[in-house]
This record gives sequence, structure tokens and C-alpha cells, in this order.
Amino acid sequence: MVVPFESIKQQVWDEIRRGTKLSNHTETFWDNVQALAHAVDWKERWLAGLVAAHVLVFLSVIRFRRNTTFLGSLFCVLGAAVFFGERINGLAGDHWEAFAGQDYFDSHGIFYSIVVSGPAVFNLFAVLIFYLLEVTNLMVVVKKKQLLHNAKARAKAEAAAGDGSSKKQQ
Repeated sequence: MVVPFESIKQQVWDEIRRGTKLSNHTETFWDNVQALAHAVDWKERWLAGLVAAHVLVFLSVIRFRRNTTFLGSLFCVLGAAVFFGERINGLAGDHWEAFAGQDYFDSHGIFYSIVVSGPAVFNLFAVLIFYLLEVTNLMVVVKKKQLLHNAKARAKAEAAAGDGSSKKQQ
């Protein structure tokens, strides 16, 4: 039996419409942010330490913005924290009783993404901006030196050409 294409298309559209009606939430983004803020006990020591660490990392990025070695090392550490986030979230989920009052670490890693990876990516972006500024400054310095070198070479060539022509006239 051959099923017409239109009936298959209609069944797919009906399924999509049914799925969107079930997943259509009335909560706004701000409601979700407030729910997270109220669900988390921000007075726990490890969370306060984590927030302090993120602030310290950001202040370090600002303070050492011209030290490319430090920024490169920090970029690697923060990138590793984001890259291995799934594994770290799994370990934290297995051992949350040792440091937390409740289990924040779900299988999807939402809490880790918001509390650890989000600020880490922000700091990575700040490092990237400072790297781009440093590269821009270095390009200006190199271009100035190139123009100065070319001007000296041109002056030397003109002086050599001027000496040769004055000797021929004598």
C-alpha cells in the first residue's frame, strides 16, 4: 500500500504541534534566574569560595593584561575547566556530600555550566580581548620600526647617490 506524501507530512506537522504545546512554558528567563538564585544556598563555603575564585581570576586578568605568559597559562587552565566540565560535574555529583549541603550536580551539568563554566568563559573572553589588544599594539610597534628602517635606508641610499654625483662633477 502506498501512503501519499501529504498524509505523512500532515502526521509530522501534527506531532510537532503536539510537542510544542507540551513544551510551551509560560516562565520567562528572569523567572528561571530567580528560581535558580532562590534554590541555591549561596552561604555555603564552597560556593562563596567559588565566587571569590572567579572574582580573583577576573581581577588577575585585568591586573596582568600585559603579561602574555600569565594570560596564556590562565587561558589553558580555564579552558581545561570548561573542557572537562562534564567529568568534573560527574565527580562532584558522586561526592557532593563531602562539600555541599544538597546535590546541585544533575546529569545534564546545568548547575556546573552556570556557576563554573559561565564565568570561566567570560574570563576566557576577557583574556582573548587582551590578547587581541596586545597583538594590535605589537603590530603598530613593528610597523613603526619598519617605516623607520625604510626611511633610514632611503636616506642612506640618497646620501650615497648624492656623494657619487658630487664626485663626478669635480
